[in-house]
Amino acid sequence: MIVPSLPVAVLSVISLNIASQPDAASVAKELQPGGKAAGADVYLLQEVYKPATGPSLADTLAQQLGMHAFFTPSNPGPLGSQIGIAILSRYPLQDPRVLDLPRCDLRFRSRTRVAQKAIAKTPNGHVTVYNLHLDTRVNLDERLNQLRPVLTDAQSTRTPVLIGGDFNTNPLHWVGNVVPFPGTTQAKGTHEYMRRLGFRSALPLGTVTHDLPGFQLDWVFVKGLNVRAANVAPLPISDHHVVRVQLSSI
Repeated sequence: MIVPSLPVAVLSVISLNIASQPDAASVAKELQPGGKAAGADVYLLQEVYKPATGPSLADTLAQQLGMHAFFTPSNPGPLGSQIGIAILSRYPLQDPRVLDLPRCDLRFRSRTRVAQKAIAKTPNGHVTVYNLHLDTRVNLDERLNQLRPVLTDAQSTRTPVLIGGDFNTNPLHWVGNVVPFPGTTQAKGTHEYMRRLGFRSALPLGTVTHDLPGFQLDWVFVKGLNVRAANVAPLPISDHHVVRVQLSSI
């Protein structure tokens, strides 16, 4: 597949798991000027809270920031609330869709996993954006299988592609999807798999994206785009770090 390049000067992207924070004001503080997650053109958010009544936290943030929002609930939260994923974009989002991901039997707390797809209509061209949150207690084969519907869908697009989110590539081997043992290389295996499919990681292998040492859980992969810069920073509202990426045309 030939992916045309995008004539865009800089596209700023942030991926962040906001840890089911129910307080929109706390999250907004970090996304507004002066915050550690401020200034992105596109946000890929995971563990986004929606109360039993009223808008999701993503929709509230979008209204405050003057952005477009695409929220998808995936699992029930406490007291009738829901937890899901969301894309916020400074640019209009065209053809938003939800992709169902394979469900893994985790023995307890099994969850429904989905990915989002939308086309960001930037002033300099379209970018197909995927946002996802994969299971925690799975090994590499199951993780790549859960990711596969996104990669299959991405093969059909003719725009530059951005795939990001919480891949949960922990450095553990799970026995029976319950008992963890250290010493595996889920991050390395995922990184190599994506590279073989023509995707480039915005983050070097080994970049820690979580408060736990050695945990590279969050990724941004691109095809048809150049990575100009990337950095990771801890955030007080989450155990995940902010992943910030600056992209441009190839």
